[in-house]
Amino acid sequence: KLMLNPFAYNAGVAGMDYSLSATGVFRRQWLGLDFTPITQEVNVHTPLAAIGGGLGLSFANDQFGAERNTRFGVSYAYHLTVGKGTLSLGARANLAQRGLDGAQLRTPEGVFVPGGAFDPRDPILPVVNETGTTNTFDVGVYYKNEVFELGVGVNNITESVVQLSDLSLTNSRTFSANASANFELTYALNIQPVVFVQSDLTQTQMAVGLMGE
Repeated sequence: KLMLNPFAYNAGVAGMDYSLSATGVFRRQWLGLDFTPITQEVNVHTPLAAIGGGLGLSFANDQFGAERNTRFGVSYAYHLTVGKGTLSLGARANLAQRGLDGAQLRTPEGVFVPGGAFDPRDPILPVVNETGTTNTFDVGVYYKNEVFELGVGVNNITESVVQLSDLSLTNSRTFSANASANFELTYALNIQPVVFVQSDLTQTQMAVGLMGE
């Protein structure tokens, strides 16, 4: 999904579709199991000549097991004509909330208490559902012309921390890069090879795809 929606990880994409662009994602993995990962996303962005670039809004909610991450962001990108294409410099400010539901956690030392609740017997882990809120910031650079697109984005550049009662959760800085090219095979058929890489400098993911239209 990230390969098809670069605005989700690169604020510089705001307005680069040259028209109003709206995308929505709902994904649920491992159906039939409890506490399966769920992702919901809505992204909207548009060019605005009056401000020399583009504006965008984004919403994302990830639920995986006992943890939930929710983010709402506002993006602005400044567009420059470079060569035969457009260079976009973008920034995004996010309100980020992270939650940890202690009722879903299990530890080797924990015990069930009357009423069916589980006490993990850990001084750090919460027993109930706790949430905390912080601000995060993203930046991105994107270049696009008729032949190729290339972008680099950095999310959570300040690595802000969400503080729960006795536990701190860090929003790790992540780096993303994508590149694609457009080959017109016939009047009615174009193909686009796409490469996407994302890393937090501890783990790296890479995807390669081929799209046609």
